[in-house]
Amino acid sequence: MFRSTSRIPFGKLLTRKIHHQANGLIIPSKTVKNALQKQQKRQILFKMGNETPARVVGYYVVFPVIPEETVENNCFMFNIAKSEDWPKLATAEPREMYEGTVRMLMDYGATVMEHMEHLATLPAEDRKFENVVDPLLTEEYEVNFAFQTLVLKMLTDWPDCNRKLFDADLHHIKIMCARDQMEKLTNKDFQEAIKQLYESKDGLSEWQSRLLEWYLLEVEFQRRLNGKQSKNRQNWETGPWRGRMTPHTIYPFMQYCGDRQLRATAWEKWTSKAGFDHDFYNNSINIEELRHNNEGLAKTLGYTSVAEHRLANKMAASPETVRGFINALTRRIRPVVIDRMESWSAWASRCEMITGELQAYDMPYVCRKEAEHHYDVNPLDLMNHFPFWPTFQNIIGVVGHIFNLEFKVILETKMLENRNFGVIFSPKLCQKTPKSSQITSFLQFGRSVQLLLSQSPYRDITIPWSPFYASDWDAADMFPTFLQMFVTKPNLLAAISSPHLKTNQPLTEEHANSVALTISRSSLWDTYRTLFWSDFDLSIYEMEDRKQKFWLDMYKQMYEEYFPFKRQKNDYQPCSFTPIFALQPHMSMYYRKLWAEMLALDIHETFDEEDNEVQTGERLKTTILNRGSGDVAKELFKRFQGRNPSVGAICDHYAPPLTIQEGMEASENERR
Repeated sequence: MFRSTSRIPFGKLLTRKIHHQANGLIIPSKTVKNALQKQQKRQILFKMGNETPARVVGYYVVFPVIPEETVENNCFMFNIAKSEDWPKLATAEPREMYEGTVRMLMDYGATVMEHMEHLATLPAEDRKFENVVDPLLTEEYEVNFAFQTLVLKMLTDWPDCNRKLFDADLHHIKIMCARDQMEKLTNKDFQEAIKQLYESKDGLSEWQSRLLEWYLLEVEFQRRLNGKQSKNRQNWETGPWRGRMTPHTIYPFMQYCGDRQLRATAWEKWTSKAGFDHDFYNNSINIEELRHNNEGLAKTLGYTSVAEHRLANKMAASPETVRGFINALTRRIRPVVIDRMESWSAWASRCEMITGELQAYDMPYVCRKEAEHHYDVNPLDLMNHFPFWPTFQNIIGVVGHIFNLEFKVILETKMLENRNFGVIFSPKLCQKTPKSSQITSFLQFGRSVQLLLSQSPYRDITIPWSPFYASDWDAADMFPTFLQMFVTKPNLLAAISSPHLKTNQPLTEEHANSVALTISRSSLWDTYRTLFWSDFDLSIYEMEDRKQKFWLDMYKQMYEEYFPFKRQKNDYQPCSFTPIFALQPHMSMYYRKLWAEMLALDIHETFDEEDNEVQTGERLKTTILNRGSGDVAKELFKRFQGRNPSVGAICDHYAPPLTIQEGMEASENERR
C-alpha cells in the first residue's frame, strides 16, 4: 500500500489532515467512505513521499474523520474562543473536550498552511514581526491551552484507566499537537523571514528577539540534520526499542519489596532484558548501530563526538564541564558509599537475616530501611502528619511567603494570582500522602509556579523545554528540584506538616530533623546509581571513535570501579536502558538530574547564608524565574549568585562533613 502526501482539493482543512496522516492510518467514517466511492473515477495526481517503486500497484487514499465541533455547539471551544477565565472543566463532557481539541488542532494546521502561502507572496521589505510571527501565536497558544486542559481533565476526572491506556488515548493527539506547532520551522519562506527580522533587529523587543533566536537555532539543527543525513535518518529508529520496565516502575518495587527472592528475580529479569541471553531480542548490535549512526551524524554536523553535539546549547555547554562535575561528585560520594556499606551490611544481617554479602538487588530496599532505622522514623506513622490537602495549602503558604505571591480560592480550586495567569489545583480525595507522593507534589507544583512566574510572552521560551536542541533544558528542573529539596530542610518540612491525624500532636523540631536526615541518607544509593549511569552515558558518547571500546567492555570496567559486589553473569542492563539509548536528544544528558540538584542545593545554601528568605526569594524570582528562557540559563544563574554554580552544596548534602559529636561516636565505635 502506498499512501499519498498530496494535497487533494477538498478544502484546506481536509487537505491539511491528509498531508498530516501520510505516515499513519486513520479509519474513515461512513460518510467519507461514500465520498471515496463517488470519486473512484476522478483522476488525482499524487506526489510520492518515498522512492517511487518500479511497479505501482495502486493507492489507498484515506480521509480523516473531521469532528463536527464549532464554537456554537461545543461549550469547551466557546469558552476558549471567548477568552473566559476558565475552561468548562466541570460541565464539559469528555467527548466535547477531546473532539473540540482535535478540531482546534486541525483548524490551526490549516491556519499554518495558509499563513505559509501568504509569506511566499509577502515582499521582503514588508516583513515585520507582527505579520510574520504574530498571526500564528494567538491560535497556537489557544491550541496548546486546549490540549493541556484536556490532559488535566483526563488526569483528574477520568482516572479509571491504567497508564498504558492513558498513553494510548493521548498518543496521536500529542504527536499532532507537537507537529503542528513546529511545522512552521520547516517552511523555507518562514525561515527566510525570521532570519531577516533577526538580523535587522528593526523594531524588535527583547523578548521578540529572543524568540527569533530560539527559532533559528531549531531551524539550523533541523536543516543540518535533514540536509546532511536524509538518506540515513531512520537508521537509529529501527530495532526493538520497546522497553516497558523502566526505573519508574521497577525501582519502587525494589525499594519496598521485603522478599529477597522476589527482589533477586525482578532484578535479574530487568538487567538481562534484551541482552545476550535472547537471540532475537539482543540489543547489543542496536547499541553499536546507534553509536555508529549518531557519531556519524555529529561529525557530519561538525562536532567531534555525540556528547559535544548534544551538549552544545546546554547549560553545561561541553563534555569537559560534565566530566569535571561527575569527577567532583565521585571523589566525595564514593568514599561515603564504601563506608556506608558496613552500616548497610550490619543492619541487613541483624534485621533481615542476610548473612552473606549484599547484592545489587538488596541495595534499594536495605538503604531505605537502614536509614529509617538509623533515625528511628516510621514512614507509615509519618504519613499522618501530611494529609494531602492541608499539606498542599501549607506548601502554598511557604512558597507565597518566600516569593511574595498571593493565592486565592476560586470555585473550589486554587490559583496563583500573577499577571492574569492561573493554574488549577484540584483537591485529591485521599487521607494521607506517602513520602514519595509528597516529593512528586513538590516537583509538579514547582513546575507550575515556574511556568506562571515566567514573563515570557511566548510559549517556546517560557522555560527551557525538553527535548529541543535550542533549549538549555539541563537546567529546566532547577526550580522544581529546589522545592523538592524542602523535604530535606527540617524547618521547611515542619512548616508544611500538619498535626498528627490521630494524636493531634505537631511535628516536633527533633522529629522533623530526623525525617530530613532519613530522606537524605536513604537517597544515597539512588544518587550513586544515578552517578554511575551519568558517567557511563558520558563515557559512551564522548569518545571520538566508538571503536575504541565496545559498550559491554566499558560497562564491565565501570561496574567494577563503582560497585562493591560482582556483576551478575547475565547483567546486560545497557541493552534495555532506554534513558541513554532510546532518544537522540537524551544522549549524554543523563547527568541532568544531578545537575538540577546541584543548582537547587547551591541556591538553598545561598538562602541559608543570607538568612533573609524574602529578600533572597525576590532576587531569585526577578533574576531567574521571571526571565524564563529569555536568556541562557548559565547567565541567569550568574545574575542571581554572582558566580558560576558550585558543587560544594551537593557534595555536602550527600557526603556531609562529620560534626564533633559524630566524630566522637565514630571513634567510639571503632574502639568497640
